[in-house]
Amino acid sequence: MSAATEILEYRIPARLAELNTFISLAAALEAREPENIEIRIGRDGFLVSNARLVLDVMADGAVVIARALLEFLGLKYRKATATTAASLQQNNGQKADDLDMTDVGLTSVSPTAATNGWTESPQRAEQLLMLCFETGNKVSAHFTTENASTRRASISELRDAFQLVTRLVNREVYTRLQMPNVAFHQGGDHGYILPR
Repeated sequence: MSAATEILEYRIPARLAELNTFISLAAALEAREPENIEIRIGRDGFLVSNARLVLDVMADGAVVIARALLEFLGLKYRKATATTAASLQQNNGQKADDLDMTDVGLTSVSPTAATNGWTESPQRAEQLLMLCFETGNKVSAHFTTENASTRRASISELRDAFQLVTRLVNREVYTRLQMPNVAFHQGGDHGYILPR
């Protein structure tokens, strides 16, 4: 299997599936907090003392994945300084072992392309994408003084951000390559989560 095939048929769909898991389950888990929840895996059942135990793991994992997918597309986060606001930028300084758009035969996505063409305004799209970088860096990937509240990373904001990342990856990778989008519906190739 070529590297591009592995990226397109396994690596990206697996990451998008993790975002979809958060998108599908987070609101229900948040609504159950601080209650116990039961998770069934086949015949085995597990009692989890607080829904937040599962929700936090999902949120931390999903935000780091979203950040990695944005970096794969060629985007990076520029911190605010005394004279400039934080912003999305082109990522031209990847490490040698980082995968990027050139590994699937595409050019990187510009910040303007990433934030335009959505039902959200470009400003709102940039805000959601930056939330992935800020929260992924300051809350989930590093142990800092920041937390989800100080980053305004509510469950609904993260869900909106992850939905935008999913649409962005599909548009900038799969649509550009004239391949089917990675979608999560019953009978689809990538799995699904349905309420019962």
